[in-house]
Amino acid sequence: MRLFTNYKKKTDEQLMVLLQKGDHDALSELYHRYSTKLLSYFFKMLWKDEELAQDSLHDLFVKLIDKAYQFDTSRRFSTWLYSIAHNMCKNHYRKHEKLQLDSIDQIDSHTMIVSSEKQIDPNELEKALKNAMNNISGDHQSVFVLRYYENMSIKDIAEIMSCSEGTVKSRLFHAKKNLASQLKQFKEIDEGDY
Repeated sequence: MRLFTNYKKKTDEQLMVLLQKGDHDALSELYHRYSTKLLSYFFKMLWKDEELAQDSLHDLFVKLIDKAYQFDTSRRFSTWLYSIAHNMCKNHYRKHEKLQLDSIDQIDSHTMIVSSEKQIDPNELEKALKNAMNNISGDHQSVFVLRYYENMSIKDIAEIMSCSEGTVKSRLFHAKKNLASQLKQFKEIDEGDY
């Protein structure tokens, strides 16, 4: 007879221990917790391609099953999971050779300072931002999306991207500087918000 386990009360890391022991109900709970966020992440990072985002989400959870034994339970699960997702996106970029991130629907109000003297057409801003995002490197796009759309800390982004916190800050600075230059008609990106 199997004992009842309340998966909702378990931490992500505890669920991974159960998954490592072959408990696939733990995977269902992890899927429930992360699938919506990760689908959104893939959609933003992979050219707003819904089918590619869905496929990537599916592939990510297959990898999670296959590589569950590799998870170090002393680490944060969410950081490890986003690291895998980030690497999957990088692989897609390599396959397509030219990075064309057509993904940002809106810009965080903390990121953009808009002139109160001028009314801005949101569609015009969205189009300009999409074009600007296409002109910055993949690493700069990744830190920007992880920081401002996934609300991740500098520390977590550094772990996900396998680089130092200083490198993340530098990439954020350069991404925002580049975007500000391209979007100067809308004022400028606040470079102090990190």
